[in-house]
Amino acid sequence: MPQFILECTEHTDAQCDEMNQEMEREGVPAVLKGREFLCSCPHGHHAGWAVVEGPDAASILATLPPIFRAHARAHQIESMQF
Repeated sequence: MPQFILECTEHTDAQCDEMNQEMEREGVPAVLKGREFLCSCPHGHHAGWAVVEGPDAASILATLPPIFRAHARAHQIESMQF
């Protein structure tokens, strides 16, 4: 299955609170369950990233609630070691 970096693009503190409340109400989106989510919000830069799997970017984004989708992008990636 192809891998993507799911990016929750820059958002405001208030939007961050809204997204967190949505997750508390509706649960974690399936595409993120069990995945490590890297978040810079607690340090003042409101954004986050996760490596997820799916058939294509559009399918991944479609699994997100609208409040998340409005701030999300998915980019197909490949892993390399140096």
